[in-house]
Amino acid sequence: MTATMIAAPAPEPGPVPNRGAALHPVPEQSAMVKEQVEAVSIAIRKEQIAFLVTLAVVVLLGIYSVLRGGDHPGPGHEGIDYSPGVTIPMTLVALLIPFGVWRSSDRERRGYDWATPVAQSTHTIIRMLAGWLWLMLGVAIYLAVIVLFQVVMIAIMGGSVSVGVPAWQWLVPFTSVSIAYLLTSTAMIGSEHPWRWIGGIIIGYLIAMLVLETLRMPDVRYVLQQIVSGTYGLGAAIFGDVRDHTAHGPAPADPTRWLGATAIWGALAIVGVWLAARRHSTS
Repeated sequence: MTATMIAAPAPEPGPVPNRGAALHPVPEQSAMVKEQVEAVSIAIRKEQIAFLVTLAVVVLLGIYSVLRGGDHPGPGHEGIDYSPGVTIPMTLVALLIPFGVWRSSDRERRGYDWATPVAQSTHTIIRMLAGWLWLMLGVAIYLAVIVLFQVVMIAIMGGSVSVGVPAWQWLVPFTSVSIAYLLTSTAMIGSEHPWRWIGGIIIGYLIAMLVLETLRMPDVRYVLQQIVSGTYGLGAAIFGDVRDHTAHGPAPADPTRWLGATAIWGALAIVGVWLAARRHSTS
C-alpha cells in the first residue's frame, strides 16, 4: 500500500514581529512618573536644602518680630493672620526650581531622552510634572509651618485660635507658584540659553517703560504696565497680589481678581510649556 504524503499548507505571510519592542517595551506611564519623581528629587537636592534653610529663617524672623514688637495676644480669640501675599517666598523658589529640575538634562545632554522608549515631548512633560509635584509638596509644608507657628505662639500667649481666612485664599499660593514654575520651565525646556530669555524680557520691559516715559506716551505705557501690575497682571498671577489698592490703603483680597489672573496667565503658561516641549522633541 502506498502512503499518501499530504504536505502541510505553508503559513501565510504576516507582519514581522518587532523584537525591539519585546526587548525594550514601552513602560507604564505610572512607572515613568515614579522614576522621574525620584530622579528629580535627586536633581533638586540643593534646592531642597535651600528651601529648608529659607523656611527656618522665616520662622526665626517671625519669632523675632513677635518678641521685639511686643504685640502679644492676650486671653481671648485670636485669628490666624494670613494673606495671599505670603506666597511671595515660594514664588521665588518656584522661579528657581526649574534650573535644578533640568540641571542634568539641558539641551546639550539629551541622549537619555533619545534613548528612552517614549516620545521626547512626553518624557519632557513627565519630568516637568515631577518637579511640579515636589514644588506643591513644598508649598503645603510652607503653609503648614506658617499656620503651626501662629497657633503655637497664640497658645503660648494664652489666646484661643480661630480661623477667619476664606477657603479660596489657601489656594492662591498653589496657583501662583504653579504659574511661576511653568513660566520658567518654558524657558528651560525650549531654549539653550534660558537666562538670556528671562533677563532679556525683564530688561526689555524696563527699557520700554523708560522709552515710553521719555517719549511722553502715557497711554501706551499704562497698557504695558497693566501687563505686570494690572488687575489681572503678572503680579496678581504669580505673587498673589490680589488686593485692590484704594486711597485708604489695600482692600481685602478679591477672588475675582485671583480667578481672572490665574485663568489668563495659567493658560499662557500651559501653552508655552506645550510649545516648548514640542520644540524639544524636534531639536
